[in-house]
Amino acid sequence: MMLGLAGGLSRLGWGGSTGLAAATLHGPLMVCGVFGTLIGVERAVALGRSWPWAAPALAAAGASLVPFGAPAATVAAVFGLAAACYAAVTTYLAREEPGLPSAAMLFGALSWFAGCVAWLTTGSTAEGAGWWLMFLILTIGGERLEMSRLVRPSRWGDAAFLFGVSLMGAGAGAGLLEPAGSAVFGVGLALLVAALVGRDVARVNIRRQGDVRYFSTCMLAGYGWLALAAAILATAPFLDLPGRYDAPIHAAMLGFVGSMVFGHALIILPAVLGVRLRFSPALYVPLCLLHGAILLRVGGALGSLETVRMASGPLTVAAFAAFAACLVGAGRAPERARPTGARG
Repeated sequence: MMLGLAGGLSRLGWGGSTGLAAATLHGPLMVCGVFGTLIGVERAVALGRSWPWAAPALAAAGASLVPFGAPAATVAAVFGLAAACYAAVTTYLAREEPGLPSAAMLFGALSWFAGCVAWLTTGSTAEGAGWWLMFLILTIGGERLEMSRLVRPSRWGDAAFLFGVSLMGAGAGAGLLEPAGSAVFGVGLALLVAALVGRDVARVNIRRQGDVRYFSTCMLAGYGWLALAAAILATAPFLDLPGRYDAPIHAAMLGFVGSMVFGHALIILPAVLGVRLRFSPALYVPLCLLHGAILLRVGGALGSLETVRMASGPLTVAAFAAFAACLVGAGRAPERARPTGARG
């Protein structure tokens, strides 16, 4: 995470002219290295077997090659192996627990692998961007569907979800840098967001108090940024907007994925690490910092305001640092009465 954030700062111009080795591989580091490792660990712990640990181990190994100047093709190959192992894990889970949530996670795993193949064969990380977005969006979307099983889906909900996935796959295959690929991906993403929001328990739990309201705030804010990313991708090629690649990528990655990480951490980390974490209203501070940083990043990109876009970098790092500090404090908080809320 630290290496990826440092690479992102360097890409924004904070690292000087020499930059960092991580700058050119900032995207793969964050998606494959950080989230590939974290998601792989979560699945391995849930299964309680040894073989699923191959995926996070390879993802971490691929990330560890970057600061030593390993060739990009080597890093891509190792990340591809990690994705293949993770796809095997999700295939096993889909067979054990068939349903739309498991199918979404399987599609996400295959998208991670497809992105690595696209990068390896073309030599361009941009060619894998759409697939990697699908990996994270579908993985998180599958988790949200699983947490919202008690919400009855509408007649069109599942169909819209699957049709959205197919459109996103077509757009990712064409490439987000291509006008047609961007537009098709954006329309598919909009359908996916509508389907997810329509059955997410966060719409109901936002009226509650304490940790449940915090979880729901993170979820709904993330969906808002994802909807904005969909709108930019669908319309930017026709409106010739500046920053039509940078703005939606970071609206989705920081806005949606970042919000979901902030919201799910208090649920997932105790299960994975076996630690007790207590909710504190202080968690709203890093959440506000994060969304302020995204406003600067997206607004600066769309408005060609380089100074504004640059300012988003340190604020993003501050948000993650503050969030880490809150988690440390949550782990050291004294025992209190069990929260009355349910999952967000």
